Amino acid sequence: MRTAPKYRFYFVGDKFPALWPVADGGVSVLGELYDLPFDVGGAVPRRFRAPDP
Repeated sequence: MRTAPKYRFYFVGDKFPALWPVADGGVSVLGELYDLPFDVGGAVPRRFRAPDP
């Protein structure tokens, strides 16, 4: 699967990949999508969860 062609690809601290949405000049990025229930292996670690509203 690929994203829509509206991202720039960066590295944070030369270690971690990051995507940044852009209006122009973006590329399509190859990726994988996983559908996991929240109860697999216990709670989802805080660092992987979206911020609370």
